[in-house]
Amino acid sequence: MEKIGIACGCRRLNHGSILQSYALCEVVKEMGYDCEFTWVKGSLSRHSNMRIEKLLGVMKQVLLHPSLIPQIMKGLKSMFSAKNPYALPKESQKLFENFIKTELKIIDYSKHELKIGGGYHKFICGSDQIWNSYEYYLDPMYFLRFTSRPKRVAYAPSFGTDKVAYYNEKTLKKYLSGFDHISVREESGKDICKMLIGRDVPVVLDPTLLLDKSSWIRLQGLKHIQQEDYCLAYFLKEPSTPAVELINGLDMPVKVLPVAHVQIGQLGFAGPREFLELVLNAKYVLTDSFHGTIFSINFEKQFLCFDHSNASENEEATRMTSILGKLGLEERFAPDRAVMKAILQKQIDYAEVKEKLEQQRRQSLAYLSQSLA
Repeated sequence: MEKIGIACGCRRLNHGSILQSYALCEVVKEMGYDCEFTWVKGSLSRHSNMRIEKLLGVMKQVLLHPSLIPQIMKGLKSMFSAKNPYALPKESQKLFENFIKTELKIIDYSKHELKIGGGYHKFICGSDQIWNSYEYYLDPMYFLRFTSRPKRVAYAPSFGTDKVAYYNEKTLKKYLSGFDHISVREESGKDICKMLIGRDVPVVLDPTLLLDKSSWIRLQGLKHIQQEDYCLAYFLKEPSTPAVELINGLDMPVKVLPVAHVQIGQLGFAGPREFLELVLNAKYVLTDSFHGTIFSINFEKQFLCFDHSNASENEEATRMTSILGKLGLEERFAPDRAVMKAILQKQIDYAEVKEKLEQQRRQSLAYLSQSLA
């Protein structure tokens, strides 16, 4: 059986990152391949690729672009702060660790071992924001630079925004030019590829949408739990004022993930599997998360999604509006405050949505299958 290696954020303590990793691997296995995740040794952090090489790359950016220093220092301060408000509770971290250990086959390699190839037929990079164009270091691992061009397949990476940082244009153009098989997750990513390398690349579904609702229930043993109605509030950042007002106006319990927000509900503890079950059983889902949005769609929930309350972090909107537009669900994104509750309670015609989603699922699976052949 031929073996496929996947390079992605498969150790990040983020529900979307882990579940898209899991989904892509499951789909690849269903296509008849063995599948595992490749991870480069030497990271200073267990859950991210914080290697010496990356730190040196950031330092190089500082030397070339001193104006970046305030932004970089702000990011480092937030990352290493003992009071990081967005750090997962320890109870949730344990559930993540167990899921990663039992569900993801991760192999640690040295850079030399990866270059040798390890008997892999091909490598996939993706999905999620591994190509975030505002990163201070574009990690060559996520562009599969360690292997030969014919073995590189990009499946649904996201640039995280609709723009390219000026300090990354040259490197990004070089790396993107190194693929024969390249796809992206958003329309804005397609525009970036056209601008940088002059190619029209396909826009494909996030890996989590390659598995339908019944597949998720079967693979993870999810259960429909009969209990009182509740709203799942899944906010990666502090909810905006309109979101808080809507949540507090709902006459039902509110379960909050992944971190505590003092204005709303009660914090729950959830790894990837628990998150899936909470979405599956919710009456409503309110979220500022891309994966919170698409799991709501996949599990046929009544939902609304919001931009981050911090206007400088509106990159999430690009990712959400792309998939919502494809499925005819644009009104579910940041509706006007006066009609917000009415839209939330308005039943979505999921028969129509599923028809559109299934067509895109077939196209995305066909791209992946052809690229791996």
